[in-house]
This record gives sequence, structure tokens and C-alpha cells, in this order.
Amino acid sequence: MFNFDICKHEGCKSYSATGYDYCLLHINESADVIENYRKTVMKQNLIRNYNIEHLSLANEDLQNKYIIVSNFSNSAFVDIDFSESKILFSLFQFSTFKNCKFNRTIIKYTNFAGSTFEGCDFSESDIVNSNFIGVEAADCNFNDSNLYYTNFTNAALSNVTFVDCNLKKTDFYRSKRDVVNFKYSNYEEAEFERSWE
Repeated sequence: MFNFDICKHEGCKSYSATGYDYCLLHINESADVIENYRKTVMKQNLIRNYNIEHLSLANEDLQNKYIIVSNFSNSAFVDIDFSESKILFSLFQFSTFKNCKFNRTIIKYTNFAGSTFEGCDFSESDIVNSNFIGVEAADCNFNDSNLYYTNFTNAALSNVTFVDCNLKKTDFYRSKRDVVNFKYSNYEEAEFERSWE
């Protein structure tokens, strides 16, 4: 499991970056540290037990990676291709994803709560038991995906497609949906209300 030590900067509540006593916001010469992390992430196919909160990556190819038990919370990803990767037991909450590809990915037990997605493509993916609570997603595509037991409670979804998806036990409780397409999906097996209300 990644390091749970808190950054030593007074008042900071972020986790310290792997191999350091401080988070990326408070490490001296953080640009060099971030560049070293970028090279590591690009070079290695297995990304395991990393804690790299507040990372910013743009225009990178991260296809066919195996990301497991790692923390990338509060990070920014622009034009990143995660296609055909496996992302398991990892944290991406309160992050920003713009024009990212997740085609044919396997995502399980991963937390994206509070994140923002713009122009992202998750088509033909296996996204199971994952957390999208409170996300804001615009112009995104989940078509032909398995979303079993994935949670979109309180999500704000605008122009998002779930065409021909498995939505069994997928939770959309209190989500705001504007131009959301569930065509050919088993949306009747998803949850939109609570039985006790």
C-alpha cells in the first residue's frame, strides 16, 4: 500500500509524495521531482504503491499500464491516453481530466469522487465497483461499457452517453442529467431513487 505519511509542511493535510517527506506542492525544486515522476510513469508498465498527489500531466501516452494501489488525487490530466490499461484500487479523487481516453480499460475499486471530466472517452471499458460520486462530466462517452456497481450519486452529467452499457446496480441517485443517453442499456436495473423516500 502507498505511503500514508502526511506532508511535513505545517498545516498541509496531503500525503507526502513517494520517496519524500513533503507533497508535490511543498517539495523544493518540485519541477525536477515532477519530471522524474513523469519519466518513471512513462517508462514503467507497472505503477504500484505510488503516492503522487497534485501531479500534472499533459499529452502523454499511458496505454497498457497497470496502475494498482496508487494515489493520484488532486491531479490534472490533459490529453492523456490510458487506453487498454488496468487501474485497480487507486485514488484519483478531486482530479481534472480533459480530453483523456480510457478506451478498453479495466477500472475496478477506484475512486474518482469529486473529479471533473471534459471530453473523455471510456468506451468499451470494464468499470466495476468504482466511485464517481459528485463528479462533473461533460461531453463524455461510456458507450459499450460494463458499469456494474459503479456509483454516480450526486454527479452532474451533461451530454454524456451510456449507449449499450451494463448498468446493473449502477447508482445515479440524486444525479443531475442533462442530455444523457441510455439507449440500448439496461437502465431499469440501475438505481435512480431510494426505496425509503
